[in-house]
Amino acid sequence: GQCKKTYGLQAFSKCSKCIVDHCDTCDTSPEACDACSEGFGLTPEKTCEACADSCKRCTDVGDCAECVPGFGLQDGSCFACADQCGQCEVAGPGRCDVDCCYQGWIGKEVFERSFICIRNESAEVHG
Repeated sequence: GQCKKTYGLQAFSKCSKCIVDHCDTCDTSPEACDACSEGFGLTPEKTCEACADSCKRCTDVGDCAECVPGFGLQDGSCFACADQCGQCEVAGPGRCDVDCCYQGWIGKEVFERSFICIRNESAEVHG
């Protein structure tokens, strides 16, 4: 039996509301979180703390598993991509992956498979 979010199944009998703020699952006990809500990470004390600003999902505090758009993930931390870029996992900090510039922007290759985003002049309507 699974409980709905913010509840836990202690002793496999009934679902109880989690007491820990930002906690999605508390099967161990209502006071001990097992899984935190998106944007929060689990502390050693089984509470939930906010992930770093650029982190969307962190497994533990200070260990990011997924970054927000515009940031890349490396060794549990998020780094900023190039301006107007949504993803830079391959290209690295301050750069942009292939075809990941936002709408109205195009990638300009600066190194092999590493781009910056520049305004797409040809897409603009002239009138």
